[in-house]
Amino acid sequence: AQAFAPLVGADPTKYGLPPANHKLFEAHPTQSVELPLRLGSGDVIPKPNISRLDGDTVHFDDGTSDVFDVIIYATGYNITFPFFDPDLISAPENQIRLYKRMFKPGFEDLVFIGFAQAIPTLFPFVECQSRLLAAYASGRYALPPVAEMERVIDADQQLHAGHCTNRARHTQQVDYFYYEHDIRTKEIPAGTKRAAAARPELAPV
Repeated sequence: AQAFAPLVGADPTKYGLPPANHKLFEAHPTQSVELPLRLGSGDVIPKPNISRLDGDTVHFDDGTSDVFDVIIYATGYNITFPFFDPDLISAPENQIRLYKRMFKPGFEDLVFIGFAQAIPTLFPFVECQSRLLAAYASGRYALPPVAEMERVIDADQQLHAGHCTNRARHTQQVDYFYYEHDIRTKEIPAGTKRAAAARPELAPV
């Protein structure tokens, strides 16, 4: 963000926004054609952080204040599972360890689908996971041992989010193109071999 902003004409300070406080790819990009237009036309007025609230008056860190009817807190996600015992499954600091972002090690009958912030989009990511789930549910795919799952979880997390700043909003980040290639060319074939080894009748003829 800092290095490339002058090259692409995206210096946020030109639109009244604060300068980037991270390097390129260390945080999620904001992809919007509309926002610069609205900022430039004055339809959207950027403000700094809120320092305090006084009735319907909002005070900001720069000493300014104004009256507002509604405040919308766009603070992101807080991952919780109220339908699970916290000792069973929880996500402290928005972190949950899932093999290929789907399988919790040690649980063979629980699968998560779409539980990631896929870049650039979620829908093909979910379709990719659905293919793996179909193979698993039909018995054509088998999971590796728990120890290997734990090792791969660490490696995948470093691959997909290791370049990001250490914040809760980056814990579920996945690069779809890397993920899809891995699932299609490595994980499903490897799981197919594991299933065939455990059940010879499933081996391809």
